[in-house]
Amino acid sequence: MNARKAVLADNPELILRVLQLRFDESLSYPRISAQTGVSKTAIFSLVRRFHQVFTDWPLSGEYSCGQLARALFPGRYPSAPTVTQPVKAEKPRRNRFSPEFKWRLVQQNSFTRCLCRTNSSREWN
Repeated sequence: MNARKAVLADNPELILRVLQLRFDESLSYPRISAQTGVSKTAIFSLVRRFHQVFTDWPLSGEYSCGQLARALFPGRYPSAPTVTQPVKAEKPRRNRFSPEFKWRLVQQNSFTRCLCRTNSSREWN
């Protein structure tokens, strides 16, 4: 994007002024370019974008300069900020097993491991 076109995309009031000169006063692209300092190609691209997005001129009164710029250049102007709900972090689960139960579980596991070892050693002999 060249510098003049970037100026046009960054200035919502200039966008509205260029469209008013084109549609209300029926000026040619070279005359609009001379009055605004925007290149003829950028003006042509703006008018083409306008015809792709909107059907006719004048726009209804519900469009402000900023809304018009957002509609014509959707990637450049972010949409209205959205409020995001904070995600609640899950609390780590707390196991409620007593220390006695845990100790019995460890002993049982060690006992079964011993059994497995003795059985496997018998198979090898």
